[in-house]
Amino acid sequence: MGAGNGGPVMEVNKAAGRSLRMTAGDIIILTGVSGVGKSTLAARLAADLKAPFIDGDDHHLPASIAKMAQGIALGDADRWPWLEAVAAAANAAAAGGGVVIACSALKRIYRDHLAEGCLTPPIFIHL
Repeated sequence: MGAGNGGPVMEVNKAAGRSLRMTAGDIIILTGVSGVGKSTLAARLAADLKAPFIDGDDHHLPASIAKMAQGIALGDADRWPWLEAVAAAANAAAAGGGVVIACSALKRIYRDHLAEGCLTPPIFIHL
C-alpha cells in the first residue's frame, strides 16, 4: 500500500499527474516469479480500477496441473495452450471494459505468445 490513503492506483495517479482509467479492450498483465505478489497486486489493482481480475494459474490444463503436482516442470509444449487460454480469457473480459491479469510468463517468448493471442496489445508490468 502506498503512503497515501487511496491505495496503489491513487499513488500512480499522483505520480503520473493524471487519472488512470481502463477502457474496453485494455489488458494489463502483471508478470514475475512465483511468490513475488503478482496475484495479490493484480487483484488489488483490478479492484481499484473496477475491472475484472484473472489469475493465469486458473487456466492451466488438467494434464499440466497433474505434472506440477508431481513436481515435474512444465515445458514449452505445456505452456502454449495455457497461454492461449489466458489470452482467450483476457479478450473475453477486456471486451467489457478492460482486465487485469496475473501470469508468470517469465520468458520473452511466452509474453510474445500471450500478446499475439490478445486482441489489443497488452501492457506488461514485470514484478
